[in-house]
Amino acid sequence: MPWDKERYPPDWDEQAKARKEQAGWICEVCGAKQGEIRWGKVNGRYYTVWLAAAHLNHDPENPHAKLAVFCQACHLKYDGYLHVSNSWRTRYQRARTNMLLAGQLLLFDLTFRQSQTKGPPTLRRVASSSKVQESKGKGSLLV
Repeated sequence: MPWDKERYPPDWDEQAKARKEQAGWICEVCGAKQGEIRWGKVNGRYYTVWLAAAHLNHDPENPHAKLAVFCQACHLKYDGYLHVSNSWRTRYQRARTNMLLAGQLLLFDLTFRQSQTKGPPTLRRVASSSKVQESKGKGSLLV
């Protein structure tokens, strides 16, 4: 999955390597070793284990973040719900952009609000300010 390196501190590579060395180059969940060949339970193929330093609080901007060392499978299990919500958001934004480029006007725009707890973001409907007009003391939407 692509990642935005600009969100990470400038010394991220050194931090990640130091954390992996501290963990002994072993996944802290399942015990898989860096470079080990394993059998994939889902796809039924062999794969090479690559370890990653994972942000436990999902805050890559934090230069003193709490990190753990996970293999690919454990990393996906840990923050898989973020992948699901981000993929939904990406598909929605892509469809919205395509509609706007085709000339479609928006009656409502869906905005995202990330909750304080773990889990996918929630949606709320917000009327576009350019389409709201006061009419006889009640808000009505213009098309």
